[in-house]
Formats: sequence, structure tokens, C-alpha cells
Amino acid sequence: MAFGDILRSANFTGDDIADLIEGIGVSGHPLTTATWSPSYSASGSMTYTSVTTTLAAYVRIGKIIWFSLFATGTTGGSAPTSLIATLPVTADATFTSANAPFACTVADGASAIGGVAYIGSSTQVYATRYDAANFGTGASRVMRVSGWY
Repeated sequence: MAFGDILRSANFTGDDIADLIEGIGVSGHPLTTATWSPSYSASGSMTYTSVTTTLAAYVRIGKIIWFSLFATGTTGGSAPTSLIATLPVTADATFTSANAPFACTVADGASAIGGVAYIGSSTQVYATRYDAANFGTGASRVMRVSGWY
């Protein structure tokens, strides 16, 4: 299967993606990791401030972006459901919360819990608790998100 056909297939697998990446890497176009400086906010009237970004890196493969983000900050105000960060590259407008979920964990205080992250707009990724409950307010609010779009 040609590399272009891999992405056009409705049933491509992790092995197909590995083959594609390997093919790009050996074709004289090595992949390089880039970094970005995300801006942070929160949904509703909650704030997400004093944020330390531990990791904000991405790889661009054609029009596909693979990214990882790890940030810790302080929430304040009235606590709704989402921590928000800007994406490294603007997403296609057709990507919505319904078709672009990412791997995610969050920490709402001291302990890490499962989360759900998704593209909330073409420039932002939203991270929520697994149970869609509101975040508490205070320090040590973490978002760890990885995925591709």
C-alpha cells in the first residue's frame, strides 16, 4: 500500500502509521520536533493562571500534527469543567469535540485522574475530568494531553 493510500484508508492501523513515519524518515525528510508557547485559560468564569509548561512539543507530518502538552497551574474564580490551552498549529475547522479526542490525564489538586481532551475550537484544546465534574479551585491543577489532528 502506498503511503498516501494508508491515510486515505478508512481502516488504517498503528502499524500503518509506523510504516508511514518510517518511510518519511528514510526518505531524506527526517522528522523534527518543534516547541510552542501555549496560552492558557479555562471555561466559564474560572481562571487558569501561574501556569508552568513542562512540555509543549509537536511534530508536523504533512497536514498531520502530533503534539504533547504538560502544564501545571492554579485555578480560581467559579470552577467549571475545562482547562484550555492553545494548539501549536490551527486545526481544520471540521475538527470538533466529536471527532478529535486525545489521550489525557488531569490533576484536580493532589492526585492525577483520567481525563478527556478535545479540540474545542480550531485554535484550542480543552481538557476535562473523566466524569465531566467541575474542577476545584487552587494550586496543582494539571493538564497532560497527547494526540494528533
